[in-house]
Amino acid sequence: MSSWKIVKLVEIVDVISEKIDVQSLNPSKYISTENMLPNKCGIEISSSLPNVTKVNKFCNSDTLFSNIRTYFKKVWQAEFSGGASPDVLIFRTKDKNILDPDYLYYLLSDDNFIEYSNLTSKGAKMPRGDKSAMMLFEVNLPNLDKQQEISAYLKSVDNKIQLNTQTNQTLEQIAQAIFKSWFVDFDPVKAKVDALANGGSQADAERTAMQVISGKTDAELTQMQQTQPDAYKTLEKTTALFPSEMVESELGSVPKGWVYCKVGDVIEVVDYVANGSFASLKANVTLLDEPNYAIYVRTTDFNAGFSKSLKYVDKKSYDFLKKSSLNGNEVIISNVGDVGTVFRPPKWLNMPMTLGSNAIALKADAISHYLYFYFNSNFGQWQINGITSGSAQMKFNKTGFRNLKFLVPDKDVLTIFESRLDAIYNKITENTKENKLLSENRDLLLPKLLSGELEV
Repeated sequence: MSSWKIVKLVEIVDVISEKIDVQSLNPSKYISTENMLPNKCGIEISSSLPNVTKVNKFCNSDTLFSNIRTYFKKVWQAEFSGGASPDVLIFRTKDKNILDPDYLYYLLSDDNFIEYSNLTSKGAKMPRGDKSAMMLFEVNLPNLDKQQEISAYLKSVDNKIQLNTQTNQTLEQIAQAIFKSWFVDFDPVKAKVDALANGGSQADAERTAMQVISGKTDAELTQMQQTQPDAYKTLEKTTALFPSEMVESELGSVPKGWVYCKVGDVIEVVDYVANGSFASLKANVTLLDEPNYAIYVRTTDFNAGFSKSLKYVDKKSYDFLKKSSLNGNEVIISNVGDVGTVFRPPKWLNMPMTLGSNAIALKADAISHYLYFYFNSNFGQWQINGITSGSAQMKFNKTGFRNLKFLVPDKDVLTIFESRLDAIYNKITENTKENKLLSENRDLLLPKLLSGELEV
């Protein structure tokens, strides 16, 4: 500890304001608070570039810190050079021989700094961090070797979290691709239709559809039949479930036998007020800031990655809210304010859950994956937009949603789809649980390592 010294950030860190032309960037090189992920979970590709000529320039290894509602913990160490919006602060070490860039990232990721930035923020509706106050934050700085030793340990944890996150993103993309192929583009059905239209036999049509479903060539299917006969038979049975004909419906061409049904005829739709009047809810439900019996699941919590300021209810309140209790397989859709946000309950938190206000929950365990992707699809979002109205605040009601018509595929096809996605989402849940544990342990150790209280 004798080699450690107390310094202010302003002594060892610069906040970068150098500019870069927006026209030299593409969306993958642009960072704003919108495409930074909460809870130090990295970034996603921006949907667009800003309509300005210049933005602040960041370089590889700089630390980027979202300066709006800093309690969301949107902190990222740059892995490339690019441009950032004004609401993202760019921190850079003045001298790499005094402050290691990796160590700077962990200083700014520490809950002590994030809490300080939150307490010194300005503005009520949308609090922004005070850059001047941040630069006066004091840290306990060890020598460079110790910094690198601590950073290497913490980075090994972060690398595992990042690997799990990337795996989950890949699994999500696989699930999305299956849904789109089967239920949006109708690829297996259209493959059969085209094969028959070109003079092929029904056997030819089935074989062509098998290629579409499996992503294998005809030669690869022959090899699969010889080396993996059970898997081949399963694929054969799955393919046979898809019809060989498209028919016209009230909402366009669909596979024969698949029908449009009203949501309310097939799915149970519930919300918070299904439990009683506003007066009875006020009298029987108490929201708590500290962990208690059950999580009160809100859209705002989903947007923050379920990482900050969760609300809870006690057992008595939970029992009163039994009509909107959640088992984790529901599909939740925001119907007030942030209308159309579709998400799943955070069952990886391993706690009882109940639905919060300003959202509806679709209870249909047998087709929950299908519903999640359907109402996240362009067509599903278009349908939701069609029943949304309001001037001061956009919203839709349960009755309007229940009257929406959605495509219901063949029951056996849905069963196969749900089974495939169960396997995918079980793995996603395992990875998310592991990330939660790794993050909690990292955040517990981080201040102790940065203060010298704990050795690596």
